[in-house]
Amino acid sequence: MDELQAAALRVKLPYLAAWNDRRRDLAARYARGLQGTAVIPLAVRPEAQPVFHQYTVRTPERDELRTYLSERGIETAVHYPLPLHRQPALSRLPSARQAYPVSERAALEVLCLPVAPEIADRDVDRVIAAIREFAAKF
Repeated sequence: MDELQAAALRVKLPYLAAWNDRRRDLAARYARGLQGTAVIPLAVRPEAQPVFHQYTVRTPERDELRTYLSERGIETAVHYPLPLHRQPALSRLPSARQAYPVSERAALEVLCLPVAPEIADRDVDRVIAAIREFAAKF
């Protein structure tokens, strides 16, 4: 880290706890709003306190949902389109040739929804409404 990056982080550090709390609030809002749909948030262990750098959900209709949300001006992300064992950096390992069906399925189903401390509740509600509208078709 260079001095400029350190200076920027020093300014941001006092806000970190509040930002993490806000992300947790948004994650809880998503979890409540998505109940009863085929869009499933990733499980959180009871003893964990994640900061939700990403808010990841799973759905078999991931690509269709992503297109649907994009058409409504809602950005999403697929951060891991390939499972680890298929990444080029690991291709020489013997395990790269083995089958990992859970990882393969997850790579096809995971989608990250918008989650950032500055997102308004109404914006998350808009995402939830669009997902519920999409899910009603299935």
